Amino acid sequence: MINIEILKKDGLYFSLESSGHADYDDRGYDIVCAGVSTLTQTLYFYLLDLGLDQSDIEDRQDEGYLLIKLKKNYRNEKVQAAFEYMLKGLELLKSQYIEYIKIDIMEVRNDNI
Repeated sequence: MINIEILKKDGLYFSLESSGHADYDDRGYDIVCAGVSTLTQTLYFYLLDLGLDQSDIEDRQDEGYLLIKLKKNYRNEKVQAAFEYMLKGLELLKSQYIEYIKIDIMEVRNDNI
């Protein structure tokens, strides 16, 4: 299963963490993994296209793992729209493959984030 955790602060998205494998099909043929990867990586590259500096974004990638965490500049309307579009795509994908994707959206209150 792919576990996706999206964090918000003051009602605004600032972090995405995706981990795991769908195991819907063999590697290279898994359309669920491909869909999630496409949506989440598009978010990252779009944030760079918006002019966010790579130093503004904490990111980590590994096999079956992606973290995108904005250190600042997440209050931008276009940044929020990018998260919303990505989330809409993930929710649509999940509606078709519910047993392969779990999405948690959490509000955090920690001032150190």
